[in-house]
Amino acid sequence: MEVEENIAFNFKLNGSDPPPHLRHTWGERLDEVDSFLDQHGPFDVIIASDILLYTKHYPALLATLEHIMGPHDDSTGPGSDTEPVPEGQGKAGRPSVLLMSWKRRILEGEGENFFAMAERSGKFRVKEAGSKIFEITRIS
Repeated sequence: MEVEENIAFNFKLNGSDPPPHLRHTWGERLDEVDSFLDQHGPFDVIIASDILLYTKHYPALLATLEHIMGPHDDSTGPGSDTEPVPEGQGKAGRPSVLLMSWKRRILEGEGENFFAMAERSGKFRVKEAGSKIFEITRIS
């Protein structure tokens, strides 16, 4: 089953219309991602599971996340002194948040942990939100 068919199937099982979907390879065709976001608006929440299989793809995943996630800045947005919602923030006036489930261990010599790489970039904040659940926000 193709990804789009799987998404549609699961949403219809729950009585909902499927959301828009863009087939994407991390770090590539970011201009197409821009067009998708222009048409459908920014993301409020991104949910991911089992996407950290190959450590060599982590930099490309971070490039995509940096591109699609609005930065988190508590001093801007609704209720602050600067009312306009900064570019890249979700429809609810909050920055995008990525919730990721991950349980795989990095074996010695296999590469850097994705979450450590994200934090070391200085562009993301990572916090453990539960057992094997991580919340990632963009901070710059």
